Amino acid sequence: MKTQRMRRLPTRLDDKLNSYVAAAKGNASANRRLVAAAISAITLGSVSLAPPLFAEIIYTPANKSIGKYNAISSLPIDLNNDGIVDLSISAYNFASFSSGFHERASLGAIGLRSNQILVERTYLAVPAVMGQVIGFPASAVGFRQDALMAASRHSSDGLSSFNTTEGLWLRAKNRYLGVKFIINGETHYGWARFNAGAGYAQLTGYAYETIPDKPIPTGVSETAPPESGANSPEGANIGSLGEIALGAARR
Repeated sequence: MKTQRMRRLPTRLDDKLNSYVAAAKGNASANRRLVAAAISAITLGSVSLAPPLFAEIIYTPANKSIGKYNAISSLPIDLNNDGIVDLSISAYNFASFSSGFHERASLGAIGLRSNQILVERTYLAVPAVMGQVIGFPASAVGFRQDALMAASRHSSDGLSSFNTTEGLWLRAKNRYLGVKFIINGETHYGWARFNAGAGYAQLTGYAYETIPDKPIPTGVSETAPPESGANSPEGANIGSLGEIALGAARR
């Protein structure tokens, strides 16, 4: 049996084949580097995009009410959900039929452990509107540990009657109570949203700024991520961080 010998390729053809192999290896290496760079861009994009979008303000949806007939009721609020009550809302309702008809109702807020409520010049609690900044240095209003939100009084003895009202939260709807409170010795700003009036209140959500001494705009739930704002009447749908990172990587 004859043994077949390997014939050596011509030098020029051999050199060309070697160059093709080297080029193929280089392309494979470049492709691997491109894939690694894309994965890195997506990962870093997720990390870098997350804090500016969602990490600074924490919003909590709520649906709690107070205001009982002929009773005093209170609503504790833990703005940063750490198990420590930061402020309390009190509702007072009284009615009497002695010597006529007499009715009183009031609603007030008090900050606990030196926490304070946003008030105007006459020390009444401010019913802030959406977009108002709580803690803005140039604001003409200040903070106080306790403040009246709304009060009313009606009295009638059959011959005469009178009605009086006080406060800025009479028949308030979707208004924000600004709060300055302490976390680990540092000042933070937050708000609680209510539908309220004399003798009653419905808490619909609250939020706080995680960065000390940084003001917070009211109505931040409109830009909250789906997991914390989806159940809120003001929640909004926002794409996932993965989709955002992929888009940034493609660009």
